[in-house]
Amino acid sequence: MYIIRFRIKKIGEKMDFKIVNDVLVKNADKSRLNRGTYYYKDGYVEEVKYTNEEKTLSIEGHVGSEYQNRVYNSSIVIDLENKKVISGKCDCQDCMSRSTSSHLAICKHIVAITLYVINLLKSDVISSLKQTTFVVKNKNSAKRSKNFINKDLLNYFKSKPKEEVSLDIKLDLIGPNTISADFKIGIDKMYVLKNLRDFAYARANSNDLMYGIDFVYNPVNNYFSEEDEKIVDMIEEYGMGISYIAPQRELRYMTVGGPQVRRIMEALQYRDFEFKFRNMYYNPRIIKGELPININLEMDDEQILLNCKGMLPVPISQKGDVIFYKGDIYLLSAESGIYYNKLYKVLDEFKEISFTKDEVSEVLTNVVPKIKNICSNVFIDAKIEDNISGELQVKYYFDLEGSKITCDVKFEYEGENEGKFVIKEIAKEKEAIYRLYTYYFEEEKGKYIFKGNDYQLYDFLSTEINRLKNIGEVYYSDKLKRKKYIIQHP
Repeated sequence: MYIIRFRIKKIGEKMDFKIVNDVLVKNADKSRLNRGTYYYKDGYVEEVKYTNEEKTLSIEGHVGSEYQNRVYNSSIVIDLENKKVISGKCDCQDCMSRSTSSHLAICKHIVAITLYVINLLKSDVISSLKQTTFVVKNKNSAKRSKNFINKDLLNYFKSKPKEEVSLDIKLDLIGPNTISADFKIGIDKMYVLKNLRDFAYARANSNDLMYGIDFVYNPVNNYFSEEDEKIVDMIEEYGMGISYIAPQRELRYMTVGGPQVRRIMEALQYRDFEFKFRNMYYNPRIIKGELPININLEMDDEQILLNCKGMLPVPISQKGDVIFYKGDIYLLSAESGIYYNKLYKVLDEFKEISFTKDEVSEVLTNVVPKIKNICSNVFIDAKIEDNISGELQVKYYFDLEGSKITCDVKFEYEGENEGKFVIKEIAKEKEAIYRLYTYYFEEEKGKYIFKGNDYQLYDFLSTEINRLKNIGEVYYSDKLKRKKYIIQHP
């Protein structure tokens, strides 16, 4: 049943409903025409306002959502003389995301209200009114929609086979540490993901998204492989964050930087994709591990030179843990990435780094071990290799200074006094110090002072001090020996 209010301004020539129909069909895609027809027929149109003045048809309406949990406000303005759409809008996500300032993207809600008016024209309800304004309220919509919901809910949960959707990926390094990703999806034929926001919301809301006559994506009916789903999750997260006023390029391309560069590469580790790097196209492998390069440490007169022969791998992530090299992409650990980033910047600018002989021990101790975690081959000049010191000897010197028991720790490397280069055993040195702390010693002014009580002192001097001999050599001053004897023989 319809409640119709109308105000007649002038009765004149008859308006042909076919004009409106032709304009609608010309400007709406097949999928949205089908969905809008369904919405119109099943009673989702709750109210329509029609105005026809000076050969311009304006339609406004309220259309209920599929589950009656909200109402969309839709409108369209049609130039009847030139048979074209002038303007329009709808507050649904589909219309807002696809429309621009110069183009109305017709959604199913706009289709529904337009078909409602076309039907009124066909049934002669308003066919004889040239200039008219009226409102139609449809009381049957709620009842029909509730009937549909029952059937739709049962159909929604009905078990049915799903079709796997393929995903094609193209990556492009568009700036320092920034990658642009372009996607295609499909089953028999691949279609460009032109609007990542539409895709994201279609997945979130389980809505249909039409890409071609033979392919409509819906997460209820389709699925991606386990590996592709990692990428699709990223697309969904990205798409949900795109602004409604974003330009078309932002809707199509996913731009990632920071930690997301590594995330997308890890997701691509076991699949094929295309990567554009400096205007060249590659199909890279993703490799976790060391870089296949040679880093050399050479002695040149009074200098030590650090260099890399050949092309340097290029970091493409901000942290330096994603590296492009000879057509492949390497993933380093976060720590190795940080150190390689620094090494790359220096070697890329200066080609080699020179150190004095006095700095060689520090290079061997701190730099070389970290480089070995980065690349597979570190070559050390024989002149350096043959002049490296021997094993570490830890020596504890205990003394009694006033009432305080002190310890001075010395780290001596075999051959150090002969001018050999020292590679410090950092872990062993730390362990030697750590043991003192476990026996209640604390550092003060370069020495370690005993801070325990009398019982702890007794245990240390009678038993625990001998355990330090498993780490290094232990020496006592004569004053401490006498105190040790008194404690053990009260």
